[in-house]
Amino acid sequence: MNKRWELVDVANEMWDLIFYPYYDDEIVATIYRDNEGDWCCTSKLLKIKDDFIDYEYVTCDNIKNYISDRIKEFYIDEINFYKELLELFEEE
Repeated sequence: MNKRWELVDVANEMWDLIFYPYYDDEIVATIYRDNEGDWCCTSKLLKIKDDFIDYEYVTCDNIKNYISDRIKEFYIDEINFYKELLELFEEE
């Protein structure tokens, strides 16, 4: 498996999503509880910092799945973007 969630801070329930597509581990997202106990997420890949996660995703497992799905959607959007660029480039 090329991704994993790793608990990095028990007190704040902070988890890193680590992805290693080739040779180096990369933290693609971090979820944690803020001072009020709400779940938040930070991700350079998704360009979010300390974003509140909706109450719809209450459990830690649901939040992990939600963030994993958002990252998957990000990669799908990137693929579609570059496919469109390639099509434009190849137009005559």
